[in-house]
Amino acid sequence: MHVAIVHYHAGHGGVVEVIRAISRMLEEADVRHIVLTGSWPDEPTRGMPVSVVPGLAYGGDRESPGILVEKLRGAARAALGSRPVAFPQSLAGQKQHHA
Repeated sequence: MHVAIVHYHAGHGGVVEVIRAISRMLEEADVRHIVLTGSWPDEPTRGMPVSVVPGLAYGGDRESPGILVEKLRGAARAALGSRPVAFPQSLAGQKQHHA
């Protein structure tokens, strides 16, 4: 299974810590994953697989949703070698959604 964690930004503090915790759990479970984010703070990723997709960030240049989705899919495929399986938190336990 391949998983993509997607979030608009990764500012200092809470968001980054939650993403790191999820990434560690996936790593311990031998689940290949990538973190797709619109920005990353000026700090090391500590081995966590991160890909910055600028169009995802708050503010800045806005792209059409279709173009942004294609960029996210492309970044995920480049990092994982295939399409990820996504588990949106609001749907956890209900059904799988393919990115």
